[in-house]
Amino acid sequence: GADEAACLAAIGTLQAERTAAAGKVDKAVHDQALATLSAAQAQLAALQAADRKTRVDAVIEGALKAKKILPAQRDHYVALCASDDGLAAVEKLLAATPAGLQASGLDAQGAPDTDAATDPAALAAQATAYQRKLADAGQTISYADAVVAVSQKENRA
Repeated sequence: GADEAACLAAIGTLQAERTAAAGKVDKAVHDQALATLSAAQAQLAALQAADRKTRVDAVIEGALKAKKILPAQRDHYVALCASDDGLAAVEKLLAATPAGLQASGLDAQGAPDTDAATDPAALAAQATAYQRKLADAGQTISYADAVVAVSQKENRA
C-alpha cells in the first residue's frame, strides 16, 4: 500500500495535469473552428461587396438620370465609391450638385433606319447616277447637290 503522502502527491499530480489540459482545445476542433470562421468572413465580404455595388449603382444611376454627371464620368465616380467613406463623400457631393445638363432631345428618338438610303456607298452611287442623268439632259449639278436631291427623294419615299 501507498502511504498518505504518496496518495496526496499522486492526487496533486493529477490535478496539475487536469488544470494544464483545461486551457487546451483539440487540434481538429480548432482547425474546424478556423475553417468555419474563414468561410463566414468570405461570405460576409461577398455580401458586403454586393450591397456596396447595389448602393453605388443606385447613386450613380440616380445622378445620371438627374443630369448631375455625364455618362463619361460614371467610371470615375464608381472608383471614388470604393470605400464607405468614398461613397458617403460622393453622396454628399451629388446632393450638393444641381442638375446642370440640359436634355439633348435624343432620348425620345429611336435609332435611325439602316436601309440602303442611309448607306454611304449606295447614296454615292445614286448621286452619281442622278448627276449623269441630268448631265445627259444638258443640266449641270454639283455632286453635293446631287447627294442632297437623292437624299430628299429617299426621305419622301
